[in-house]
Amino acid sequence: MTLEPRVAWHEAAHVLIARRVGVPVLSVSLSAFSAGTMHSTPIGPDPSPVEIERRLTVVLAGELAEGYAPAASANGREPESDDPWFSDAETLAQLHIGDAHAGPRDADVVAHYEPRIGAEAVARARAFAAEFVSCEAATGRLEKVATALLRRQHLDAAEIDSLIEGET
Repeated sequence: MTLEPRVAWHEAAHVLIARRVGVPVLSVSLSAFSAGTMHSTPIGPDPSPVEIERRLTVVLAGELAEGYAPAASANGREPESDDPWFSDAETLAQLHIGDAHAGPRDADVVAHYEPRIGAEAVARARAFAAEFVSCEAATGRLEKVATALLRRQHLDAAEIDSLIEGET
């Protein structure tokens, strides 16, 4: 399986910012089916606006990181717009913000939650994510996690901790 580097950078950004904002990361994977998925602890049934904003910050970081990835190959896979996994907004939010097997498009998650927390909170989450991704790219941590993910296809929480803390 060959995936575009941008998919690994996208998922690496989710992992790094999740750790920064306190969202526990269980694992991250690349696969031919879903392109990439970060598994975190599920969001509760009635999340607070603060928790939603934290989770949206994680969601927004992925797309922002793609611009830092090396040139992509033509072999990557993105989910098709008519893919049934991506049809229901509630399912989208539960899949991506909780424990997912196939994540939804990040923009759909944002669209689902924006009415609950407001455009200002989404803008604040986007600004924080942009600054964070830029800093992580500059320090090399984004590339380090993305490269390991491309090489291994799956990283569990212990492997992520080891990478970020410089043991591997």
